[in-house]
Amino acid sequence: MHRVPALILVILFSTAAHADGEFPESWFWGDEKVRSVHQAMVGKTPKAFMLADLNGKPVRSPDTRGKVVVVDFWGTWCGPCLKAIPEMVELQTEYRDRGLLVLGIHDSRRGTDRMAKVAKDNKINYPLFVDDKGQSARDWNVRFWPTIAVLDRTGAIRAVGLQPSHVRKVVESLLEEKAPSNIGGQRTENVSPPPPVPDELLESGKNVARSKRLAQIDAVNPPALDVSNWINGEMRPEDLEGKIVILDFWATWCGPCIASIPKNNALARKYADDVVMIGVCHDRGAERMAEMVRSKKIEYPVCHDVDNTTIEAYMVNGYPDYYIFDRKGRLRIPDCRNSKVEAAIQFLLKEEN
Repeated sequence: MHRVPALILVILFSTAAHADGEFPESWFWGDEKVRSVHQAMVGKTPKAFMLADLNGKPVRSPDTRGKVVVVDFWGTWCGPCLKAIPEMVELQTEYRDRGLLVLGIHDSRRGTDRMAKVAKDNKINYPLFVDDKGQSARDWNVRFWPTIAVLDRTGAIRAVGLQPSHVRKVVESLLEEKAPSNIGGQRTENVSPPPPVPDELLESGKNVARSKRLAQIDAVNPPALDVSNWINGEMRPEDLEGKIVILDFWATWCGPCIASIPKNNALARKYADDVVMIGVCHDRGAERMAEMVRSKKIEYPVCHDVDNTTIEAYMVNGYPDYYIFDRKGRLRIPDCRNSKVEAAIQFLLKEEN
């Protein structure tokens, strides 16, 4: 039995909308400008966390699939952050068995040397990380400490900038919501991590730093494809089930991308029974996407990556970049060598479905 690929599942929830003012404004910190920035994040799937351990080594974020997640941006130097810890500990203790996970993400600039002592003194029972180079704080528009956010079971942001005394009310509300249904919400808990692929297929090759960075992307449940304005057919779960999926990150202003279109068309036709090619267009120049589809005769589905949310989540560093998923929906080849896309297809086709 095929599983619906995780890639398309997150598509369906990446643009989930929730009403403005779902929770009272009095529950939040921040002036009108900050609240406006935070409110704009509600209903969206966030970028992947960029985390490190106490030694500064990049680490993968914990499994949050199907959980209500409290994200606590804190610092050992911050009085209100320390005051909020007992509430975070109590929430984790009380609701862990109902699917709650608290994540503590520490400021990258200072105070990390005291984390271990603070955790021990306060009997912190939830995972703590350091914000790798401050990237997650930037992604989450952190303007004050603590900045506390809550995600629902689908991975969508439901509240940002909460006062610690009101986190419990949001958590209790979201825990009462039903777990995601099989359509668009099924997660791949029973799918094993993917085996490695030959280095020759990877653009990163033996670039250790790039390889480590790409390894932080969750291969089993990858980031949301937060896109719009489909041309040549919007992808549905049934369109991707049991297929190898290729994301072609491209731009209308990119010469090598335009030159690759005939090759992409040929691959899409040749492997039509087994492969789905999707062109993910850069936000800059996306107003020309429809024109380019017509003039260059693009035959496969393309979409607009609004604000480059997906591009950033997948850490795309050049154009075109190809990211390839196997028939179980696992990200197998992040940043495939442009000259090896067909070889990658053939490699994955040889595996058992």
